[in-house]
Amino acid sequence: MKIMVDVNIVIDVAEERAGFVEASSGVLEVIFAHRVAACFVSHAVTTTYFLVKRSSGKGRAEDVIDEILAHFVIVPSTKELMLRARKSLVSDFEDAIVAVAADMLKCEFIVTRDVGDFKHSAVKAIRPEEFMRLVERLN
Repeated sequence: MKIMVDVNIVIDVAEERAGFVEASSGVLEVIFAHRVAACFVSHAVTTTYFLVKRSSGKGRAEDVIDEILAHFVIVPSTKELMLRARKSLVSDFEDAIVAVAADMLKCEFIVTRDVGDFKHSAVKAIRPEEFMRLVERLN
């Protein structure tokens, strides 16, 4: 299975967001155990660094980035991707980039807490809890 991971999943874990960290941690554990192929758009890497550095310091931000680089396929921000995202029915440009990248890479799902933001995505968006149920059924 190949999935696209939205930035909020990584941030939930990195910042230990109450109410979200448990489910999002499960997603990352599956990825780190190489049970699925996981993609992450390149702009989300820099967004993650910025947010984690601001909340937890440079050292923690660098550790999180190292984990991302070790375990995810990083999707480059190409002109083609941007042009397709601009034409997408997904209303938020940042989300449109995630949705179009997931489609281009033939991901089965986008794992996100914000499934409503991806209602016009060609790739189905699912919450971390739903992803974990799918993984459990596959084993």
